[in-house]
Parts: sequence; structure tokens; C-alpha cells
Amino acid sequence: MLLGNRNDVYRLYLAMDVFIFPSRYEGLGMVAVEAQFCGARTVMSDRVPEDAKILDSTLSMALSASAKNWADKILEQRDAGKIITDKYDDYDISKQSIKLVSYYEEAVYGKERAANSGQYFVLGEQG
Repeated sequence: MLLGNRNDVYRLYLAMDVFIFPSRYEGLGMVAVEAQFCGARTVMSDRVPEDAKILDSTLSMALSASAKNWADKILEQRDAGKIITDKYDDYDISKQSIKLVSYYEEAVYGKERAANSGQYFVLGEQG
């Protein structure tokens, strides 16, 4: 189902029992990162880089695992209940883009260097 442009994507993630991301090829897996920021329990393939794993509850599965194994893990995530997070309370593209850039800077440059850089990009503008 294609829903067009939306400014309430977080509501879709919140409506999900589990976000499933069985990708074969991923540079980062931005959709999985976004789902986790919104508090969605996530099961993703082992082809998605570990850097995309934001929440400890996120599971990574081999694509070669059986359909039964995938189903068991998905049901395990569903049965664990909703994730309580305040990450979506202030969901706004400007606020979230700053958080995501900080996350990437830490992943690339390390926590201390990223914290001292003071440079980030928001909606195409350097700040």
C-alpha cells in the first residue's frame, strides 16, 4: 500500500507490532533506524550493518535462517510488548535530523571527536 507523502510516519511505526526489515543489500538501513527512533520493535537481516541497531531489543537474523526461525523471532518481539520511549514525543524532522547526524558522527569519528566538532547539517544547511 502506497500512502504518499506523510508528515506522521511515526504514527505508522507506532501502529506496528513489529517492524520487519529482511533486506539483502543495505548501506545503512535508514528505515530501520527511523523505526527504532519511533519505538518500533525491529527484526532485521544480518545484511543490515550493525550500526543500524539503535535499540538493544532489535534483533538481527541471517537471511539463510528458516521461515520458522524468522517467524519465531518476530512473534517473540511481538509478545515482548511495546517499547516505551520518548523518542517520538518530540518527533520533528529538524530535531530528529540533528539526532541522526550526531549518531552518524559518533559512528564515523568516535564519540569525543563528534561531540567537539560542533558541525552538523540540517535540511541542507550547515549549522
